[in-house]
Amino acid sequence: MSATTLDAPDARKPARFHKDLLGWPVRKDEPDWVGIGPSDGGAGLPFRTKPLFTLCSDVPPPPRHRKSVV
Repeated sequence: MSATTLDAPDARKPARFHKDLLGWPVRKDEPDWVGIGPSDGGAGLPFRTKPLFTLCSDVPPPPRHRKSVV
């Protein structure tokens, strides 16, 4: 495996954040796909636009914290 692709509602937003965080250049920039990676050619981090993407849609929400009555 050379990379893990991450889906997002807008690929450019997380790609820009990680590019700035890691200092990696953009390797590929297409309408629905942005790939960043280290200059030495190692494994990169591609982002793909998935407009209907939702975070953890199959994981139930955590139980609500309740205040203890003393």
